[in-house]
Amino acid sequence: MKVIVFSLPNCQPCRMTKERLTANGIEFVEGSIEKHRELFRSMGFKSAPVVLVEPDTGMALSWSGYRPEFIKALIEGKPEGYGITGYARMRIVIEMREPELFAAPGEPK
Repeated sequence: MKVIVFSLPNCQPCRMTKERLTANGIEFVEGSIEKHRELFRSMGFKSAPVVLVEPDTGMALSWSGYRPEFIKALIEGKPEGYGITGYARMRIVIEMREPELFAAPGEPK
């Protein structure tokens, strides 16, 4: 599973999200909302952090803000049902700007 947390400096919900993921052994890569602010706004995200998840199987998903219920679904291995439309478009744009965020572990960045 690939998890990317796009955050802002001094953001309490961002810190809480990262702490909860870390405490539960969910590895993630961190990106900056600033680099993709207009894209996230155009996709309807209005709060930080923005979290993108690509599970090993099933539908990709994302959310914004501190969402403990979504983090719990990841911990339990049941992220299905929290998907969004437009994820593929968002991933393509972000990957074009920051391909290192999507590099596989051990893959050169």
